[in-house]
Amino acid sequence: MEELSEREYRYLTALKTSSPAGVRLKDLAATLGVSTPSAHEEVKHLSMKGMVINRRGMISLSTKGRRSLERLRAVHLALETILTSYGYGKGACGATHSFEYAIPPRVASAICDATGRPRECPQGHSEC
Repeated sequence: MEELSEREYRYLTALKTSSPAGVRLKDLAATLGVSTPSAHEEVKHLSMKGMVINRRGMISLSTKGRRSLERLRAVHLALETILTSYGYGKGACGATHSFEYAIPPRVASAICDATGRPRECPQGHSEC
């Protein structure tokens, strides 16, 4: 699994919450608060990386994009578990979101292994 930039992470996350059929470029741009040309460039970039699919103007996550987000969810849960165990409390989820995408895959795997690969958020949220 490759590392993601903050921008790539934001786009993939926005696409995760969109319709399974995909989302139009202008709607994705509006969701992210960026211009349509900016969204077009990033979608093109993510498409070249194999993270998104553009079918007849409908943009959706590819299998690779979904796997990247699943890896990030595992990293999120592990990091949030660590922060919570050290007394960080309710702010652990938000803090984790600010850097989880930047953890290199090898380090992420080690963190997940060290925490026993938690399947639930320590704060009790079904989705973080």
